[in-house]
Amino acid sequence: MPRGLRLCALHLAVYLAFSSIYAAIPPPEVLFAEPAPPTPPPALTGMDDVSPSDWFYVYVRIGYRHGYLHGQEGNFEPSRDITWAEFITILGRFHGALGGYVEYGNTFIGADTYIPYLLWAMGLDIVTAEDAERFRPNDAIQRAEIAIILMNYISAYNLYDHFLSQYEHHSENYADFIEIPAQARVAARLLRSFGIIQGVRSSADPPGVYRFEPFEHTLRSEAAVIFARMFVTIFDGTVAV
Repeated sequence: MPRGLRLCALHLAVYLAFSSIYAAIPPPEVLFAEPAPPTPPPALTGMDDVSPSDWFYVYVRIGYRHGYLHGQEGNFEPSRDITWAEFITILGRFHGALGGYVEYGNTFIGADTYIPYLLWAMGLDIVTAEDAERFRPNDAIQRAEIAIILMNYISAYNLYDHFLSQYEHHSENYADFIEIPAQARVAARLLRSFGIIQGVRSSADPPGVYRFEPFEHTLRSEAAVIFARMFVTIFDGTVAV
C-alpha cells in the first residue's frame, strides 16, 4: 500500500464518515509545465470587495486569474482571517495551477470540499500528523503553522531551486525569531530568505526590521500575497496579472 494511503487510513475515522476513499498521490518528482497564458474575461468576478487601490489587489487578481483563489457571493473577504480548511484548499488549487495534480477516485466527496486536499496534503506529509491533531477546519490558522506547511510543500515537490536566487536578497532575520516555536524556525527563516513571507512591522519599528508574530493569524489578503509571490517566483514572473 502506498505510503500516502497508509497515512490517510490512520486519520480516516477522524475526518471522514465514508468507508471508501482513494487518493492518488502524485510523485514528488513531478515537473511542472509552463502554464498556457489564460484568457481572462474583461472583468474578474468575485472581487467586488477588492479595489485597484488596495495594496494587495494585484496579488488577489493573480490568484483569481490562475484559479487558486475563489470568493463567495462576489466577495473575496480580504480582511477576514483565513481558516485551516481555506488554506489547505488554496494550496491544493495552487498546486494544480502550477501544472501538478491532485486526483481522487472511488470517492463520494467532491473536489469542492477541503477534504480531498487535506488527504493529498497528509499523504505527502505536507500536513503532518501533529498538524492533523489540531486541525479544525473553521479555525484560523497561525502564521507558524502556515510556515511549516509551505516548507513541507516546497520540500515534497523539491521546489527549492526556484527560490534560491532570492536568498541573498532577503537574508535578514525576524526581530522576534527567538519567539518562533522551535519546529517552525527553519521554515520561517527560509520563507523570509526566499522572499515569500516578509513579516510585519509597525511605524515604531526601525527601518528594515520585521517581526514574524508566529501565533497571530493571517488575513485572506495576506495569504493571497504569499501564494502570488510563490507563483510568480516559480514561473520567473511570466504570469498573467
